[in-house]
Amino acid sequence: MSYEPKLRPNAQQKITAYLEDTYKTREAYLQAVDEIRLAFLNLAANPRQASSPPGPFEQRPIFRFSLHAGSTRRDVQVCFCYDKDDREERIILITDFMPVGS
Repeated sequence: MSYEPKLRPNAQQKITAYLEDTYKTREAYLQAVDEIRLAFLNLAANPRQASSPPGPFEQRPIFRFSLHAGSTRRDVQVCFCYDKDDREERIILITDFMPVGS
């Protein structure tokens, strides 16, 4: 069963800020946007590919992927959950976004 990805506003703001700070050319920026969109569709097609972090305080699955736009590979990750407002359970809600490493 395939899901539809949906972004929380704060996750969308973090993604936008990261892209604007990281990618200075229009071409690299648009390539990164497309890579993120494809990664979200990939996640929505199979949410079980995400990992669940160990520990009693973190319950959200984490999905890591790489951006190859520009001249450097950058690893990023998102946290997500199944949208509680969706009665048909067809939406995954992306709740957070962050770069991995430096």
